[in-house]
Amino acid sequence: IYSKLATCQLAVPLLLPDPKKGTVTLLQEAMRSIVKEWKQFDGTSTERRIVDCNAHIVSFMRFGELNQFSKSELLSTILSEHSHFFYWNLIKGPIPKRRIVEGLVDVCWYLPSAKNENVVMFANLHGDCSSHPTQTEFLAKASYMNVLL
Repeated sequence: IYSKLATCQLAVPLLLPDPKKGTVTLLQEAMRSIVKEWKQFDGTSTERRIVDCNAHIVSFMRFGELNQFSKSELLSTILSEHSHFFYWNLIKGPIPKRRIVEGLVDVCWYLPSAKNENVVMFANLHGDCSSHPTQTEFLAKASYMNVLL
């Protein structure tokens, strides 16, 4: 499932919370199936598992409520004007309480060069970071840059 989501350029879960147990699972093993391809300047290509790449993590977290705009929509707009990597709630009217995605951290990648260097992983914490201390601490330690909205 992970490789199919990544092939479709969709964000994949990295940290999965279990609201009943109060635990968080790092899904690194599930990511081993994701292979990315770099097109070389000479027309050839190179494939590599994404977990084997040295990636800089840029994390996006929200503190409090953002009624003006969606953080996920902002991330998708920054990454591509044509694709939506991170999905957000498009429901008109009152928004139902999130139960599954609350506290989830999903990620997608930006591969800027023909070399498999300079990979940037964008992480998105769903929900208020003050309500998810385990995920917030993980992202604060692992990230090259943290963006707090």
